[in-house]
Amino acid sequence: VDREDTHALSLILNVDQGGIDEEWALEVDDMLGREDSEHAQTLSPGQLLLYESARCLHSRKKPLRGEYYANLFAHYRPKGRPRWWESPKAPPVITRAGGRRLEFNVQNGGASQLHLFWQTEAGGYEPVQTLEPGESTQVRSFVGHHFKIRGTCSDAITVHRELGDVVACDSSAPPLSESVPAQRMDPPPETTRLFLENQVDKVAEVFWIEPATKKPLKIETIPGYGSRTINTRLGHVLQVRGACAQALLVSEPDATELICAHAITEEDHKRRLLVQIADMAQALPVKFKNLCNRTVGVWQDRSGDRESMHQLKPGATYAINTRPGLRFCVALDEGGGGGAGCERPLAVFTITQGRYLYAYDPREKDEATELPEPEEPVGAADASVLAAWLEERRQAAAYFETTGRHWMAHPGRVSPQLPMRAAERVGDELEVRTSETPSRSLQLTVVSTAPRVFVVKNFLSAEEASKLIELGRDRIERSSQRGRVSSSRTSSNAWLSRGSAPVTEVLFRRAADVLGIDEARISDDSSSSGLCEPIQLVHYAPGQKYDAHYDWSEAEPNSRFATLLLYLNEPELGGSTAFPTTVHTMDEPLALHPGAGGAVLFYNHLPDGNADVNSLHAALPVVRGEKWLANFWVWDPVRGQVA
Repeated sequence: VDREDTHALSLILNVDQGGIDEEWALEVDDMLGREDSEHAQTLSPGQLLLYESARCLHSRKKPLRGEYYANLFAHYRPKGRPRWWESPKAPPVITRAGGRRLEFNVQNGGASQLHLFWQTEAGGYEPVQTLEPGESTQVRSFVGHHFKIRGTCSDAITVHRELGDVVACDSSAPPLSESVPAQRMDPPPETTRLFLENQVDKVAEVFWIEPATKKPLKIETIPGYGSRTINTRLGHVLQVRGACAQALLVSEPDATELICAHAITEEDHKRRLLVQIADMAQALPVKFKNLCNRTVGVWQDRSGDRESMHQLKPGATYAINTRPGLRFCVALDEGGGGGAGCERPLAVFTITQGRYLYAYDPREKDEATELPEPEEPVGAADASVLAAWLEERRQAAAYFETTGRHWMAHPGRVSPQLPMRAAERVGDELEVRTSETPSRSLQLTVVSTAPRVFVVKNFLSAEEASKLIELGRDRIERSSQRGRVSSSRTSSNAWLSRGSAPVTEVLFRRAADVLGIDEARISDDSSSSGLCEPIQLVHYAPGQKYDAHYDWSEAEPNSRFATLLLYLNEPELGGSTAFPTTVHTMDEPLALHPGAGGAVLFYNHLPDGNADVNSLHAALPVVRGEKWLANFWVWDPVRGQVA
């Protein structure tokens, strides 16, 4: 299938052909799942074919047998609706009581080991989990899928809408296979992108399992350590061959799957990690400003692959983490749908090293770039906006002259009111006595001086970590950025208030001790003087990550000042927190996982109030196992609006 943002509808025109020995058909699958869903279409010279190429799987399976075949291709998308594939309505909330995707727990009610297997759409079985007597596991699946149980008993589970938590091999209950209600038709599965990353230095071939015939169809080849993006549907199954043998169930929208992660060695992972962190270090924060009197949209143009990023009203700003060489354009967008985008830009910016501010000012013309005249008149923003912009530039220039750094925080931000732990040399240690009874001693070790990063061993006990996980396990949902699901952040999260349970109250107080702040001020009550957000509980499954980003914001003078990460378990492989641009003494980039119960504290701002560009950090993908993390975000000078 083709890219949704540019290929809503495609046209093929057979211009000419010669010496054709065998008809060369284009095979298009309408994806409706019927036996006759695949259509073979042969075009004679002068004939054309229109088809939904971002929706329908298509290919020419046979090689051309003949001298030549000349086709013209054209691709279309709806004008004024660049993200046409997204429903204008909010997607349905998938709950345990309804929806296509379900989560349920399976508990071993027998007297010996239970082995749970998932039946692939190709007809085979993939092991899911081995459960000891009384042990349970959470399963994410889809209505209509099947599981096989072996070991202490033989049984089967069919996933249906009314399915709740199940106890398998319970001799006092009827078999699970007898509790399947009458089936109801589900709507066709929704389309999504899937990001595939090959974890080994071997070529991987990806096959799509056609739902009706169960036949594998090769759709992609991924080189060693390479990555690809494919369009697919939730609930579909892929197979990997070549580099390794692997089956993939498409269960999450915009997910990242690691290819051959089970085959990677620690040495391979380390080499891969160094490459990833070096790539992250190229990231640059930039800010766009709208100095015209019309609402505009900011677009990213990556070699013709264009994405609507943000809408800016007159005088508004938009900050983003990007990299040198990428192009952005500004276009009219008063309807909120992205406008004409880069097809009729008002301005085009190429990101360059050493520049932070990019402003669209209709009074300034870029003579080096020929742009069409706007279809509608565009004037300058009002005088107050322009005067504030001139003052912001004056202050930024003076700051750069004095420090050699760009001012990246909000123009009105001042030096922090909260204290900052000193970090003069890597390896320095500071002991903190907690105020709880009995008091405990915590050791803060400096691992970076820019930003200030500290490792705290044994911040919380295994029991406290387990209680946090249990508090939020059933509440986690897909994480988002600025309210949108993003391929750069693929984890799941939930929020736990200070008053949720005794363990959260204890951890809030302990966090205040580590930060050197009055515990009353670290309240998560935004209606009072509280400076803290609720605890964020985050879960990362294999392949899930959070790409390099900043916790600070330039949108207002208030900002996330300090971040305290709590590591609740330790994955088998992967899942470290990387700081790509830190100042430290090691030869290799800084990637931290202090072990289960450990914590990492870092500051997002400098002592003068400016944002710390070196606080760039990333949650690296989990390769094997899972990762549970919790974090505190502490604001200064007051808690502001969460982005």
